Amino acid sequence: MRAILRPRTTLLVFALLGLACAVAIGEPSLSQIHKIYWPNGQLRAQGQVIDGLKEGRWTYWHVYGEKKEQGGFRAGLRDGEWTSWHPSGQVRAVMHYQADQLHGHFVSYRADGSRAEEGEFVSGERHGRWTALYPANKGWAEILYERGEAVSRRDVPPAVSARPSTR
Repeated sequence: MRAILRPRTTLLVFALLGLACAVAIGEPSLSQIHKIYWPNGQLRAQGQVIDGLKEGRWTYWHVYGEKKEQGGFRAGLRDGEWTSWHPSGQVRAVMHYQADQLHGHFVSYRADGSRAEEGEFVSGERHGRWTALYPANKGWAEILYERGEAVSRRDVPPAVSARPSTR
């Protein structure tokens, strides 16, 4: 009888120790791949959810299946480089986020692939020199921002100067 009781006691002690360790450490995080679909059955969004928050790379699609947007999340907030696309597949914009605010270099493109504007964001606001290029090579504008407010603007017709350099 003693031989039978000893293994059960040992097993019970290990079970209680395991439970105590799990409580001390906290619950394990719940991680899963999350998929959202459009009413037409096309995939709308896909990415990882940890403890109820978006985490890591997420991808979003237009209603007919073309890629719309892709970038990273950290603790449920947009973070790092994001790219968005026109339904035609051309890149629409490349931007950077920090704690869910635009922060860093930003460049946008028209549906034909030509560059539309370029500049920097600081904590969600345009800041510094921005360049806006007019369609069909009809000139460009240079706008200076300070904490989201345009403080100066210079329009340059195409005959006066070449297009500004890209970064």
